[in-house]
Amino acid sequence: AVEAAQPLSIYGDAALAHLSLAGAAGTLGMAADRAGDVLKLQGEALAVVRSLHQQGLVNPMAVLPKVFSLCFSDAASIAEPATAMLKEMLDLRPTLLLNRMDEAFREAFLALHAAGHPVRLGGGL
Repeated sequence: AVEAAQPLSIYGDAALAHLSLAGAAGTLGMAADRAGDVLKLQGEALAVVRSLHQQGLVNPMAVLPKVFSLCFSDAASIAEPATAMLKEMLDLRPTLLLNRMDEAFREAFLALHAAGHPVRLGGGL
């Protein structure tokens, strides 16, 4: 199975780039079909990264901040699988988030900002 997935791992970096809501420039102000395309692309990229992670072909330290930021997505089709993947990652390595907390929160902030959500200190997201 690992040999079959190795050609897929060549595109792991491209899939990681598509995971970022900030890298996709959010969906604010886009036409509905374009926003749907961005969300579909992010969902597919998340599925690829999840498959690569399950097979040990991607570094969890590199993946965690992107997956963490997707947990804050408004789209349930993105947030729910991202939350499940984050839970799996943290079940295997509980200190992973602690080691990458600063980058994870930075990615989440950029994702919320790119999506057009005002970020207020002390207020609920």
